[in-house]
Order: sequence, then structure tokens, then C-alpha cells
Amino acid sequence: MKAQFKHPAERNVARTCFALAPSHRTPGLRFVRCIFAVLAIPILTLPLHAQEDYAVRQVQFRGNHTFSGSKLQEQIAIYGTGGLKKNLLRKKPFRFSKSALGEDVETLTRFYQQEGFLHVQVAAELVHVDDAKKSLSIRFVTNEGAPVRVRGIAAKLALKSGQTSAKIDSIFLMAKQKLRLTKGTRFRDADVTADVTSLATAFVNSGYPYVTIEHALDLAIEANTVDITWKINSGPKCFFGPIQISGNQRITTEFIKKRVTFKEHDLYRQSAIEKTQQQIYVLGAFQIVTVKAILASDKTAIIPVQIEVREVPRLTARVGLGYGREDKLRAFIALRRIGMFGEARRLLLLVKHSGLEPYNIDLRWTQPAFFSHKTALVINPFLRKETEPGYTVSRNGIRTSLLHQISRWLNTSLTYLFEKVNQEGDNIDTLSDIGDIEDTLYNKSGIILGSTLNTALPLFDPHRGLFAALTWKIEGLFGNADFRYNRFIFEFRKYSMKSDAVIAYRLKIGSIRSFEDQGFVPVEDRFYAGGSTSVRGWARQELGPKDEAGVPIGGKSLLEGSVEFRFPLHSSLIGATFVDFGNIWQASRTYKLDDLAYAFGFGIGYKTPIGPLRIDIAWPVSEKDLGPQLHFTIGNSF
Repeated sequence: MKAQFKHPAERNVARTCFALAPSHRTPGLRFVRCIFAVLAIPILTLPLHAQEDYAVRQVQFRGNHTFSGSKLQEQIAIYGTGGLKKNLLRKKPFRFSKSALGEDVETLTRFYQQEGFLHVQVAAELVHVDDAKKSLSIRFVTNEGAPVRVRGIAAKLALKSGQTSAKIDSIFLMAKQKLRLTKGTRFRDADVTADVTSLATAFVNSGYPYVTIEHALDLAIEANTVDITWKINSGPKCFFGPIQISGNQRITTEFIKKRVTFKEHDLYRQSAIEKTQQQIYVLGAFQIVTVKAILASDKTAIIPVQIEVREVPRLTARVGLGYGREDKLRAFIALRRIGMFGEARRLLLLVKHSGLEPYNIDLRWTQPAFFSHKTALVINPFLRKETEPGYTVSRNGIRTSLLHQISRWLNTSLTYLFEKVNQEGDNIDTLSDIGDIEDTLYNKSGIILGSTLNTALPLFDPHRGLFAALTWKIEGLFGNADFRYNRFIFEFRKYSMKSDAVIAYRLKIGSIRSFEDQGFVPVEDRFYAGGSTSVRGWARQELGPKDEAGVPIGGKSLLEGSVEFRFPLHSSLIGATFVDFGNIWQASRTYKLDDLAYAFGFGIGYKTPIGPLRIDIAWPVSEKDLGPQLHFTIGNSF
């Protein structure tokens, strides 16, 4: 029989009851929530003496101790358009209606109940009503009440014939340590869902892919506590069956099988399925990789696995064109060939041109899965010319690298680099005093150790996470190297989300130690500061030591950092304010904080799939002779 509702508020209550009670929730808790929703009817139906269609100037929140006003604003439809949003961004005002207000009161009530506040009461009142301007403000007043907390957790196991409870108990006890809902925690709907997933994952990774997880809740209303009983039916213990591979044309089946992390008759683990999919995909030879376990309706203990792939085109070409204030017109062409000799080897030819690099020819040969599925070998001959404010050099050489992925977020590398460098232009270093070198052509040979931790997401415009990179270059090893020195750089970035805004931090520190009697370090390896990705109050390389002609000469110590606040303006338009600091010192391991230079500024950008198109303007602090600097970049400065 279909239910009949006589009052709009009753329809709202019914909708609340069902929305608050997903299928996994017990009828008892569903009934309790419906009762509390019914008690909220007088709040939803309070008379609101205001005309429809008034513009909402401001939305306020009172009594919200657990959640911020910005968090509550994210839940509702009504918004304010006073001040900046109205005058600068020309955002259309929200037009008031009683039905919209009732919906938002219901939404906030439901949100609080899903967060464990069953006794919550939400009321709405109109303030600052201006009949002349046909505008008003809305205030949501919340009485949160005490939240429901977890009192105890238990498990009820359904055993098959031949099964012993000891094994199933041990899996549950291990998984229990990772549950969100533990004794004393606030009961949340989202945590129930997360714990169901966590328990299921623990059993699936222990050989039980047919496991089913249910739960029962025993709610004590007056005490605001709940007992959770997990009902677990593990199903049969399972093992991997035959492995079938399809869709490959040039890449051999044997090569793909080497990336599979399990064998036939191994204990079934979902984590092995996911790891296999990742290891095949990171080869770079496939557009699509699907690894599926074929589960049977009769729950057989032997589970076949189907691996389906779609290869990328053998030969691809990319062309790019752009412009930046520092590098002027830039263009590149990249040609890639993949799948050589039946495996996933890649050959990449990259040719670039810009104002900072008149030519850059880079040939890169990559052998993935080199001795280990997480290690790649890269051989990279190169030829380039660099034209910087402080120097002009031509370089050619070869770089050989071993790249190793420790985890999803952590990567390391070991590189041997040999190159011949020739200084050009008017500001050439005097090298005649360095050993027997009498011209501007010299050899460099050394190793570079690197490690990168990157949890920043999303990739091109991070909102959360961190980035840390450590690079240590030991120059003067092997070959016919003309100089000996160590070069160390550490960079740290952190991103955090505050409502709609992002706060970004950056710190970079570097040091060079020369083992030459004269302490000489080639110009291209010295530190420089200033520019769109450094201290933005100065032009590129203009911050730091200079010679008598005012040409940057670089240094052996670097310290710089930034704090930036990024916020949305309108649609795809974003704004930013920032403070940068930093300097360069000629002596090694010298960081004089009194010498730090500072700059402040703001930027505006437009979001694109590859990061924002940004224009920044920055003013140097305490530098009367310097005016503001304008920077145009694709992507954030860090």
C-alpha cells in the first residue's frame, strides 16, 4: 500500500527516514532516526514572515561546535552574495523561498544525524530583512546535543563444515585494529561503510573472496551509546586458478606473465590482483589493463584470472607551443616508439627550443622492469645550449640512470652523468688558474643520488599532500673530470585545503662544497635565485651576488621559501596571495638569516587540465630601486 501524506513537512520527514537508513542499517536505528525527524517537524514548519524571491545577502551559523560554518555551507543549497561576490564577481544572488529553506534545514538535520548527533535540532531565522532593497540574511541555529558513541564491538562468525574459528578469529582481530569505529569513538554512517570495506578487504586478502559482512546495532538512546556486532560469513578458502592473457599484439605473453605477482595454486589475495594490474600498467606499453578474478556462483575454491590489455600505438608524436615571460617563445616535438623486440622498451626523442634553451636535443631509451619489476634502466644522450642571465653554456654528454619505485609515493634514483661543457658569451669565468685548464671547455663526471616523496594531489594543481625531494651530486668521480665538488639540494612543499582555499608552503635549501684549492664550481651548477619559481620580487637569477658589470655569478649556498594562499574567485578563475623569501651566499654552508630578501604579491589564474594559467605580480620589500616584477606561467609556481 502506498503511503499518503497530508502535509509537505510530513513528506520531508518520510524522505529523511529513508535517506538516513541505507540497506545495511538495522530497522531499530532507522525507526529511532525517523522518530527524531518527526520531532523536528515544528522547526521545519515555523512561519517565516518574508516575501518570496528576496536576495540572500548572507548565511550565518550559530551553535555549530563540531563543524565549521564553511563545512555546513557545503551541505546546503542557499548561499549569500554580499560584498566581494556581488560587487566584484557579479555572482547572481540566491533567491529566497520557504521551500528551499525547509529543504536546507532538513539537509543539515540529516547531515548531523549521519555524523552521530541523533538529538540534533536545527532552526532557521531571518535577520536583517530589508524590504526596500528586497534582501535578507538567514541564520541557521543548531542545538547539536550529545553524539552517539560506540560502547563495544563484537563478531559473530558463520563457519562452514571443516572450518575452525581460530583462523577466522585471527583475521578479524587483525582487521579490528584498523577499524574506524572503536570503543569511545563517535558513531558515523561513513565510518560504518569504511569499516565494512576494511573487514571485507582483510578477508579477501586472506583467501576468502566470497566473504559477506553484515552488522547489527544495539542502540541505548538515553545513554547515547551503541554496541556493534559484525556478522561475518567467510565462505570457502580459495586459491588462484589458470591465468589467461588476451589483447596483446606486439608485447609477448611471456613478458606480461613476468609481471604477474602470483602463481596458479597460490592462496587467493585481492592485493595480488591489484599489484599485478599496477605492475603491468606502469610499463607504459598499455592504454588499458584489466585483471579480473572469475568468481563463480557456486563459490568454487579455484578462481581463474583473466588479464586483458590494450596496447598503446607503436609510434606517437606530440607537438607543443607556448610563451613565458622568462623563456619567451617555446616549442617542442616529441617522438616515441614503444614495444621494441617484443617487450615494453621505449625510445623517446625530444627536441625543444626556448629563449633559455636555444636548442635541446634529448634521446631517451628506457628498459622497464630491469632485473626488478620496480626498477627501470634509462640511457639518455643529450645535446643542449643554455642561455641564462648569468651564463651561456653548451653541453653534450650521456646520463645513465636506475630508477626504483619503493612505493606508490616514494621513488629513488642512481645516475651516472658524463658531459662536456663549453662556456660562451661575454661573461666567461677565468679558468686559467684552475690546474692545467687554459680554455673554457671542461669535462664533468659524477654520480647523482636522488629520492622523491610525493603525495600531493591532484597532479597539476595540488590541493593536499606533500612533496619532498633530496638530491646529492658527487662530482669528480671516474672519467677525466676537471673539478671535484659535492652539491646538495633539499626541497619540501606542503598543501592543505581550508574550505575552498589552498594554503601552500615551500622551503628549499642547497649547499655546494668544492674540493678545489680555489674553491671553483662551474657556473651551470651554482645556485641562483629570483624568477617565477623562486623569489618573485626579482627577475630570473637577479637575486644574489653579481660581478662588477652587474651579471649574476651565483653562489654555493641557497635558502628560499614561500607561503601562498590560493582561493577561488569565479567558476574557473582563481586568485592567490603570497610571500616569498630567500637569498644566495658565495660561501659554502652559509645561511645568514639577516640577509634574507622578501617579496609579496598576488596572482590571478585560469584553471586548465594541465594546471592554471597564471599571472603573478610581486614587489620586493625594502628595495627602493626595484619596481614590481610581472611573471606569466603555466601551472603554479610550486
